[in-house]
Amino acid sequence: MPHLPPVHGLVDPEMAHIYTQAVDHAGITAAPLRLLGHVVGPDLSGRAGKGSCARPCAGGVRA
Repeated sequence: MPHLPPVHGLVDPEMAHIYTQAVDHAGITAAPLRLLGHVVGPDLSGRAGKGSCARPCAGGVRA
């Protein structure tokens, strides 16, 4: 793995690319996203509005 310079503040696209390549080369992946004990899968993005409150809920009851 190449030496990666420390980054402080904003990251430009070139530096982001360098870090992305290093992470990919090392085989590092993100951990599964968990929400209240449930693993959130990639299919969740297509569910917006299905079975959930159309408007903000108050105490779990549809507004």
